[in-house]
Amino acid sequence: MLKGGVQFNVVPCELYAGFDVRITPTENLVKFEEMIKAWCREAGDDVTYEFKQKGMNQEMTCVEDGQNPWWDAFSAACKNENIDIDREVRPSSTDVRYLRKLGIPALSFSPMNRTPILLHNDNEFLNEDIFLRGIEIYTSIIPAVANVKI
Repeated sequence: MLKGGVQFNVVPCELYAGFDVRITPTENLVKFEEMIKAWCREAGDDVTYEFKQKGMNQEMTCVEDGQNPWWDAFSAACKNENIDIDREVRPSSTDVRYLRKLGIPALSFSPMNRTPILLHNDNEFLNEDIFLRGIEIYTSIIPAVANVKI
């Protein structure tokens, strides 16, 4: 988002730019911030930055078979439902980040297959059959994960 000025032919005394930056858990956050500081120094003494939200937790939940009992239960339940799992770091953030911030390992999962990714977009929709199948999937996954013995 950009903010500044009152009309096209006048140079504003202040200009603001806002960025939504999604950083992978493998990125070095200290080096990333150092890069931003260097850009601001290079742009001039009066160029500054601030974070509206700054998450420094880069813990990733283990999704290796036999290494995490919750992953094993989740994975087994998915296999029982004939679901192929793509293990990936998504560019969007989910509420699971709040659990990770507390040091609680967590998995994100959505049973919305065969559906265009339209989250927060115009005409977002979910096919009725996909929705109902998602309920069936959750009725397998939730008890499996909730009953893990540790």
